[in-house]
Amino acid sequence: MLSVSPVSAGSGSPNENEQPGRLAQQVAERVSAVPGVISVGYADLSPLMPGLAPAAGFWVAGRSEHEQLKESGPVRRVSAGYFRTLEATLLRGREFTAGDLAAVRPVMIINNTAAERYFRSDDPIGQSIALGGAGSPLREIVGVVADIKDGPPESAPHPAAYVPFDQSAFTLVVRSAQAEHTIFASVVAAVHDVQPGLLVNGQTTMSERMRRLPSTSLNQSSAWLVGGFASIAFVLGVVGLYGVIAYTVSQRAREIGVRMALGAQRRSVYWLVMGDAGRLVTLGAALGIVGAVALGTLMQHLLFAVESWDPAILAAASTALIISALLASYLPARRAVFVNPVEVLRAE
Repeated sequence: MLSVSPVSAGSGSPNENEQPGRLAQQVAERVSAVPGVISVGYADLSPLMPGLAPAAGFWVAGRSEHEQLKESGPVRRVSAGYFRTLEATLLRGREFTAGDLAAVRPVMIINNTAAERYFRSDDPIGQSIALGGAGSPLREIVGVVADIKDGPPESAPHPAAYVPFDQSAFTLVVRSAQAEHTIFASVVAAVHDVQPGLLVNGQTTMSERMRRLPSTSLNQSSAWLVGGFASIAFVLGVVGLYGVIAYTVSQRAREIGVRMALGAQRRSVYWLVMGDAGRLVTLGAALGIVGAVALGTLMQHLLFAVESWDPAILAAASTALIISALLASYLPARRAVFVNPVEVLRAE
C-alpha cells in the first residue's frame, strides 16, 4: 500500500478541470501493467490506516422515523477491484464497475454487519439508504461484502458503507506475486510515469501495518507470556507424570516380580504400566480440555480468528500432551520389564 497525492513537487501540477477520480484510475491502470502485479485497487483510506473514515447516518428508505436505528458508520470511497485486491468476500450482489466510478452513480456496498443490523432477514440488494439522514440523496445497495477489519483485530465489527471513489488523493492497494518490498520501486516508478509531480509516500505492507498496531504488540506480548507459562506447565506436567509412574512402579515391584516369576511376558508388563499411565493421561486431558475452554472463554478478547473451543486446536494440544506423557512413562515401564524376579522376591 502507498499514499498518492496530486500535490506537485515543482512540475506536473494536476488539471483542476479533470474528472474527480480520473487520476486514480489512470494510476491504477498503469500500475496494473507492472510485472508481478495481480490486482490493483484504491480508496480514500485503506484498512488499518491512521485516521478515521468520514461517518454518516444510515437512513433506510421506506421506513418511518421511529423505525430508523439513528446511528452512524464509516463511509469509504473505493474503486472497482478494491475488494478483489483485499481478497474480501463478496456475499451478495456485485462490486463496483468502471461505469459506476466514471458516472459517480448513486450506488453503495455495505458490509455484512450493516446488512444484518439494518435489514435482518430481508435482502438488502436493491434497497436504498440515505447517507447522512433524511433528506440526503438516496443510494442503491448493489452488494454486500464480508466485514473488513478497519481497526484493531480484537475490535467488534461495525456497520460500514462503501461508495464509488470520487477524490483526488488516494491510497493505492496492490496485490503482487512478488515479495512485497521488491516491487515498491516499480510501483512508484509507474505512478510517476502518469504524472511526475505526484507525491508518493507511506509505502508499507499490510503485515507491517498490522505489526505496528499498539494492540498487536500488546497481544503478542500477552501471547508470548501465556505461551511461556504454558511451556513451563507442560514440562512440569511431563516430569511430574514420570515421577508418579516411577514411584508407582517401585511400589509395585513385588507384584511385577511375582507376575514375571509366574511366567508373565514382558509385553504384558509393558501394557500394565503403560495402561496405568494412559488412564491418568486420558483423565487429565479430559479435565484439561474443560479447563481450556473455560479459560479461553474468559480470555476471548485476546484471541483473534480463533475460538476458545476450536476443535482442531484442542485436539492437537491434547494429542501432543498424551504422546509426550506416554513417552515420559516409557522409562519406568522399561525399568519394570527388566526387573529380576529373584532379586525382588529375595529383597522382600
